Amino acid sequence: MSSSPRTTTTTKPTILLIHGAWHTPATWNPLRSALDSSSYPTLPSSNSLVSSHHNDIAIIRHELERLILSESKQVILVCHSYGGMVGSGAVTGLEAYRRKAEEKKGGVVHCLFLCAFLVPIGKGGGGYGG
Repeated sequence: MSSSPRTTTTTKPTILLIHGAWHTPATWNPLRSALDSSSYPTLPSSNSLVSSHHNDIAIIRHELERLILSESKQVILVCHSYGGMVGSGAVTGLEAYRRKAEEKKGGVVHCLFLCAFLVPIGKGGGGYGG
């Protein structure tokens, strides 16, 4: 009886924490202190009123590109509330399964939505949800 070798990795994915509306990255402090591999951008909308959610999507996209394209990291995206809407809008094309099919490293391996807005692909309009 033979068994196939398991392929495992010892590298933990980076966790990208996206806060909700009316919050700041400080919302994540209790969780952040327990993690050794996390990132937490500040969304422009948390400090002032913005005219569009596109600014928040751009900040998240920039952070994802830094982690994935520059550092070849695997990322778990954790989105709370409004963060689900803008977080999902920033992921397109950076999904790990798509990058693997193109023989590229890194990518978003999971998305976790905590009491978050979910917008069906193509229904969000203006860039989020598809």
